[in-house]
Amino acid sequence: RLPIFFVIDVSESMIGEPIELMEKGIENIVSSLRQDPHSLETVYISIIAFAGKAKAITPLVDLITFYPAKIPIGGGTSLGSALNVLMDEIDDNVQKNTIEIRGDWEPVVFLITDGKPTDDPSTSISRWKDKYAKNASMIAITLGLNADVDILNKVSDTVLALENTEKNQFF
Repeated sequence: RLPIFFVIDVSESMIGEPIELMEKGIENIVSSLRQDPHSLETVYISIIAFAGKAKAITPLVDLITFYPAKIPIGGGTSLGSALNVLMDEIDDNVQKNTIEIRGDWEPVVFLITDGKPTDDPSTSISRWKDKYAKNASMIAITLGLNADVDILNKVSDTVLALENTEKNQFF
Protein backbone atom coordinates (compact mmCIF):
# COMPACT_ATOMS: atom_id res chain seq x y z
CA ARG A 1 0.00 0.00 0.00
CA LEU A 2 0.96 3.62 -0.55
CA PRO A 3 -0.48 5.71 2.30
CA ILE A 4 -1.23 9.35 1.45
CA PHE A 5 -2.13 11.74 4.26
CA PHE A 6 -3.66 15.17 3.70
CA VAL A 7 -3.06 17.28 6.82
CA ILE A 8 -5.26 20.30 6.25
CA ASP A 9 -5.69 23.60 8.05
CA VAL A 10 -9.38 24.21 8.70
CA SER A 11 -9.01 27.40 10.74
CA GLU A 12 -11.38 30.32 10.23
CA SER A 13 -8.86 32.09 7.98
CA MET A 14 -9.36 29.29 5.43
CA ILE A 15 -13.08 30.08 5.01
CA GLY A 16 -14.04 30.95 1.45
CA GLU A 17 -11.72 30.69 -1.50
CA PRO A 18 -8.73 29.06 0.28
CA ILE A 19 -10.75 26.10 1.56
CA GLU A 20 -12.57 25.75 -1.77
CA LEU A 21 -9.21 25.74 -3.53
CA MET A 22 -7.82 23.12 -1.12
CA GLU A 23 -10.89 20.89 -1.55
CA LYS A 24 -10.60 21.19 -5.34
CA GLY A 25 -6.89 20.36 -5.17
CA ILE A 26 -7.56 17.19 -3.14
CA GLU A 27 -10.37 16.28 -5.52
CA ASN A 28 -8.02 16.69 -8.52
CA ILE A 29 -5.32 14.52 -6.93
CA VAL A 30 -7.84 11.78 -6.12
CA SER A 31 -9.32 11.97 -9.60
CA SER A 32 -5.89 11.65 -11.21
CA LEU A 33 -4.97 8.71 -9.00
CA ARG A 34 -8.23 6.95 -9.84
CA GLN A 35 -7.27 7.00 -13.52
CA ASP A 36 -4.15 4.91 -12.83
CA PRO A 37 -4.82 1.16 -12.42
CA HIS A 38 -1.72 0.69 -10.24
CA SER A 39 -2.89 3.48 -7.91
CA LEU A 40 -6.32 1.88 -7.63
CA GLU A 41 -4.61 -1.21 -6.23
CA THR A 42 -2.12 0.50 -3.92
CA VAL A 43 -3.16 3.99 -2.75
CA TYR A 44 -4.81 4.54 0.63
CA ILE A 45 -5.87 8.04 1.70
CA SER A 46 -6.47 9.75 5.04
CA ILE A 47 -7.49 13.32 5.87
CA ILE A 48 -6.41 14.94 9.13
CA ALA A 49 -8.00 18.34 9.82
CA PHE A 50 -6.60 20.85 12.28
CA ALA A 51 -7.62 24.17 13.77
CA GLY A 52 -7.48 24.58 17.57
CA LYS A 53 -7.43 20.78 17.77
CA ALA A 54 -6.54 18.08 15.24
CA LYS A 55 -8.44 14.95 14.28
CA ALA A 56 -8.39 12.29 11.57
CA ILE A 57 -11.70 12.98 9.82
CA THR A 58 -11.14 10.27 7.20
CA PRO A 59 -9.28 7.16 8.35
CA LEU A 60 -6.75 5.52 6.03
CA VAL A 61 -9.01 3.99 3.38
CA ASP A 62 -8.40 2.55 -0.08
CA LEU A 63 -8.64 4.89 -3.05
CA ILE A 64 -11.66 3.14 -4.53
CA THR A 65 -13.89 3.74 -1.49
CA PHE A 66 -12.39 7.10 -0.45
CA TYR A 67 -14.91 9.89 -0.21
CA PRO A 68 -13.87 13.20 1.38
CA ALA A 69 -15.70 13.96 4.60
CA LYS A 70 -17.31 17.32 5.31
CA ILE A 71 -14.53 19.64 6.44
CA PRO A 72 -15.13 21.22 9.85
CA ILE A 73 -14.07 24.82 10.58
CA GLY A 74 -12.54 25.96 13.87
CA GLY A 75 -10.41 28.60 15.51
CA GLY A 76 -6.66 28.41 15.93
CA THR A 77 -3.91 26.69 13.96
CA SER A 78 -2.48 23.90 16.12
CA LEU A 79 0.31 22.60 13.91
CA GLY A 80 1.89 20.65 16.76
CA SER A 81 -1.37 18.87 17.44
CA ALA A 82 -1.76 18.09 13.72
CA LEU A 83 1.72 16.59 13.55
CA ASN A 84 1.03 14.46 16.64
CA VAL A 85 -2.20 13.10 15.13
CA LEU A 86 -0.34 12.39 11.87
CA MET A 87 2.44 10.52 13.66
CA ASP A 88 -0.07 8.55 15.74
CA GLU A 89 -1.96 7.62 12.56
CA ILE A 90 1.29 6.47 10.94
CA ASP A 91 2.12 4.37 14.02
CA ASP A 92 -1.35 2.84 14.17
CA ASN A 93 -2.13 2.32 10.47
CA VAL A 94 1.01 2.11 8.35
CA GLN A 95 2.25 -1.47 8.17
CA LYS A 96 5.95 -1.98 8.87
CA ASN A 97 8.15 -4.53 7.11
CA THR A 98 8.63 -7.75 9.04
CA ILE A 99 10.15 -11.11 8.17
CA GLU A 100 6.69 -12.44 7.30
CA ILE A 101 5.03 -9.35 5.79
CA ARG A 102 6.07 -6.76 3.23
CA GLY A 103 4.99 -3.49 4.75
CA ASP A 104 3.59 -0.34 3.19
CA TRP A 105 5.58 2.10 1.12
CA GLU A 106 6.76 5.24 2.84
CA PRO A 107 3.83 7.59 3.48
CA VAL A 108 3.34 10.74 1.42
CA VAL A 109 2.06 13.72 3.40
CA PHE A 110 0.55 16.93 2.01
CA LEU A 111 0.49 19.58 4.77
CA ILE A 112 -1.70 22.50 3.65
CA THR A 113 -2.01 25.70 5.70
CA ASP A 114 -2.41 29.44 5.34
CA GLY A 115 -1.29 30.66 8.74
CA LYS A 116 1.08 30.61 11.64
CA PRO A 117 0.85 28.01 14.42
CA THR A 118 -1.11 29.11 17.48
CA ASP A 119 0.52 26.38 19.56
CA ASP A 120 4.20 25.60 20.16
CA PRO A 121 4.97 22.86 17.63
CA SER A 122 8.66 22.48 18.57
CA THR A 123 8.25 19.18 20.47
CA SER A 124 6.16 17.71 17.66
CA ILE A 125 8.63 18.91 15.03
CA SER A 126 11.49 17.28 16.94
CA ARG A 127 9.52 14.03 17.18
CA TRP A 128 8.78 14.19 13.43
CA LYS A 129 12.42 14.82 12.51
CA ASP A 130 13.78 12.16 14.87
CA LYS A 131 11.43 9.30 14.06
CA TYR A 132 9.35 9.96 10.92
CA ALA A 133 10.95 12.39 8.46
CA LYS A 134 13.46 9.92 7.08
CA ASN A 135 10.70 7.37 6.35
CA ALA A 136 8.06 9.67 4.85
CA SER A 137 7.80 12.34 2.17
CA MET A 138 6.18 15.59 3.28
CA ILE A 139 5.20 18.43 1.01
CA ALA A 140 4.11 21.59 2.81
CA ILE A 141 1.88 23.94 0.83
CA THR A 142 1.03 27.46 1.96
CA LEU A 143 -1.99 29.29 0.63
CA GLY A 144 -1.27 33.02 0.61
CA LEU A 145 1.66 34.81 2.21
CA ASN A 146 0.67 34.61 5.89
CA ALA A 147 2.01 31.13 6.63
CA ASP A 148 5.10 30.68 8.80
CA VAL A 149 7.45 29.32 6.14
CA ASP A 150 10.34 29.09 8.63
CA ILE A 151 8.36 26.60 10.77
CA LEU A 152 7.29 24.65 7.68
CA ASN A 153 10.92 24.43 6.52
CA LYS A 154 11.69 22.71 9.84
CA VAL A 155 9.06 20.06 9.07
CA SER A 156 9.58 19.57 5.33
CA ASP A 157 12.36 19.92 2.79
CA THR A 158 9.70 20.83 0.22
CA VAL A 159 7.65 23.96 0.93
CA LEU A 160 5.52 25.41 -1.85
CA ALA A 161 4.33 28.94 -1.16
CA LEU A 162 1.42 29.98 -3.34
CA GLU A 163 1.16 33.77 -3.39
CA ASN A 164 -2.50 33.97 -4.24
CA THR A 165 -5.33 31.51 -4.40
CA GLU A 166 -6.28 31.63 -8.05
CA LYS A 167 -8.23 28.56 -9.11
CA ASN A 168 -5.62 27.22 -11.55
CA GLN A 169 -2.56 27.81 -9.38
CA PHE A 170 -3.13 24.93 -6.95
CA PHE A 171 -2.88 21.44 -8.50
